[in-house]
Amino acid sequence: MQQILEKNLYQKPETKIFNEEIDNKYKNYLNPDTIKIINGLHTDLKIKLIDLERHHPYSFEHSLEVTNLVSMVAKNANDFTPEEKEELKSSALTHDIGKLEIDKKILENESDS
Repeated sequence: MQQILEKNLYQKPETKIFNEEIDNKYKNYLNPDTIKIINGLHTDLKIKLIDLERHHPYSFEHSLEVTNLVSMVAKNANDFTPEEKEELKSSALTHDIGKLEIDKKILENESDS
């Protein structure tokens, strides 16, 4: 996984993506394609992602990793329209937002196993 992510080196955006702390902490996952997806999200979804990072950082990082993988696959998927590819990437980024409703202790137990 790390080798794949190293190919997508972080390019510091002109503006903040989430906030300075989160941007710096996850800079290796914020490649240009992922930044584009994040910037295209409704503000409420961005806030939920920040909440997820505070609630369970592992799930937030996992969502960024999944988004990067889906982005790479989508580039080579000729069966999808550009709109469908964007929807896939947005879905990858937001797929764990529901974990905000799960008690932290339960999530932390899952991360340890």
